[in-house]
Amino acid sequence: MTSGVRYVLCVSVGPDLAVAEYKLYTVVTRGLLSPQQSPRPVIAPASLVSFDARLLLGLDPRDALPARFPDPFTVDLYKILLSAQDGMEAV
Repeated sequence: MTSGVRYVLCVSVGPDLAVAEYKLYTVVTRGLLSPQQSPRPVIAPASLVSFDARLLLGLDPRDALPARFPDPFTVDLYKILLSAQDGMEAV
């Protein structure tokens, strides 16, 4: 099993959650991130961010994944942004 941080996901959200952007870094070696990158917008219809499931879970490359755990593991940041906007409207 490998340990430590493998990904750094930075998300910047504007006032009233009207706009958002993100950067996804991979930890290349301990304490060293992948090269700098420009922010990517979180936009409709989807802003998908994918992670290697084994790295995300701290597993070795040959280790089995838990049952039904997707590889890659994908998150839709736009869907999360919409959910957050809906939550703000309810307040």
